Amino acid sequence: LEEYCRKLVVWLPSYVAWNRRPEKLKMRAWMGSYLARHSREGSRVLVIGDGAGFDSLYLAQCGHEVTYFELSESAIAFARRLFATSNQTVNVVTDASDLKPGSFDAVACLDVLEHVPDPPDFVEQMTGYLRPGGRFIVHAPFFFVTRHCPTHLKANRKYSGDLRRLYSPQGLRMVEGRFFWDPLVLEKTP
Repeated sequence: LEEYCRKLVVWLPSYVAWNRRPEKLKMRAWMGSYLARHSREGSRVLVIGDGAGFDSLYLAQCGHEVTYFELSESAIAFARRLFATSNQTVNVVTDASDLKPGSFDAVACLDVLEHVPDPPDFVEQMTGYLRPGGRFIVHAPFFFVTRHCPTHLKANRKYSGDLRRLYSPQGLRMVEGRFFWDPLVLEKTP
């Protein structure tokens, strides 16, 4: 993850641009719409690896109690300014030990898993933060390995479209989503 964070500093301007692209705006709107239909206002939502903080900001604007967790210091600094400028309350966490197991109604993890060295272990950690019946909202373009995406790990391609190895062992079952740009929604079974 340290290498990912170093690369994110260089790519932060591109990351901000990506977050304004129609595909990403549509994905964010889909996630907000899903949570509006399937959760109560004020749900506790953990957003993992949100970089510049746009997903966290959007969910806070939708009325959720949002916790933003990121490792990159540059991204955290940008996100703090974004939240302050927008007058939105978002809890910023920079140490995973500050996250309480079983305390979130939803965990959003968009465009993160393709960067981590051990996606199954990471999914297990994220699932641990969900309460029973909580929703894991994930988007992971494992297949998207190009020279334009230097932080996507080629070794992770094997997880593309594989729900059984990546999510089922963690007690997650798919409840909504499509296998392209809409995130998948998986429920933590009690």
